[in-house]
Amino acid sequence: MKKNVKIDKVDNDIVTLRSGEKLKLRSSFDGSKVRGWSMFDEIELETFGLDKGLTNLTRKEHVKAEPA
Repeated sequence: MKKNVKIDKVDNDIVTLRSGEKLKLRSSFDGSKVRGWSMFDEIELETFGLDKGLTNLTRKEHVKAEPA
């Protein structure tokens, strides 16, 4: 299932979305990448399948994440 989301904050490789959901990034490299994303970027959350994680549609970047 895919849905558009907004990131509230990133702390210790845990991404908190504005909806209150929390995701754990699979690597610290992904954490530094997500910290560079803008709050105006269009972000898509994939919660099912092999591509689970966050995709920044504006920058064409994908990071793998699981529910925390």
